[in-house]
Amino acid sequence: MKTNPILLALIEASLLFPLTLGAAQFCTNVPAGGYWVPGTVNLDMIYPPLTQLFRCIHPPTAGGFTVYNFDDLDFVWTPNKPSHFPGEGFMIMPTDSVTLCFPDPTQSPVLPLTLYPGINLVCCQSNIPATYEQIVGAPPAQGTRLLRRQAGATNTFPIPPLGSSGYVTYTYLGGAWSPTTPIAGVGEAVFIYITPSIQSAAIVNGRMQFEVYSLAGYQMTIEWAGSLTAPQWQTLTTVTPVGGVTHVTDPDPISAHAGRYYRARL
Repeated sequence: MKTNPILLALIEASLLFPLTLGAAQFCTNVPAGGYWVPGTVNLDMIYPPLTQLFRCIHPPTAGGFTVYNFDDLDFVWTPNKPSHFPGEGFMIMPTDSVTLCFPDPTQSPVLPLTLYPGINLVCCQSNIPATYEQIVGAPPAQGTRLLRRQAGATNTFPIPPLGSSGYVTYTYLGGAWSPTTPIAGVGEAVFIYITPSIQSAAIVNGRMQFEVYSLAGYQMTIEWAGSLTAPQWQTLTTVTPVGGVTHVTDPDPISAHAGRYYRARL
């Protein structure tokens, strides 16, 4: 959840009161619009009219969200009440202001989280300001991006990695975050984008084959280079994965070249 300065002040003030394990909670009023809430949110406390809740499909796909609608007349969710796994974030878009309450979690965090290539909407399982490691339970891989909602932003889509002015992007390269180490606020979920990965490489019938794990629905380019010293990357193939795994075969036999390096990019 990305709050404006007034809402942030409300959250900070509420944390000054003594907390009792299992019963303590802090609440904040959020105006109409898109924002993020963590898995510790109490969905029973969300009763605004015409609320929509968006939950990421797992494994992720392009535009892959399951949409739940809240009926303020019958006080039920359709098609059913949203569930969530530990550490999962939601996107909620009320048409009116809503009060969200965040109970103090009564169980230990379930870590590490399972992150898929592509977009993951996740949160810390404790009501604390959290680093990537505290959210995920493992260090970031090279090329990982963490995205936070831009303060005051009203445009929720498009969801990264396509790009949007509504997000602040942090990138992990060379063992450090840029532009700075991201810290998610109390009650804030974040997008974590995992770059495509190449696995299960093998030589079959004299040709290199491998699997590429990537975000379904987004065009991906597989490239090769003969050296990593000033590499000249050339396109091997361009695909738009239907599922999360794409099988790739290099049509050139390995006997035709001294060696090749491969990479996948969106």
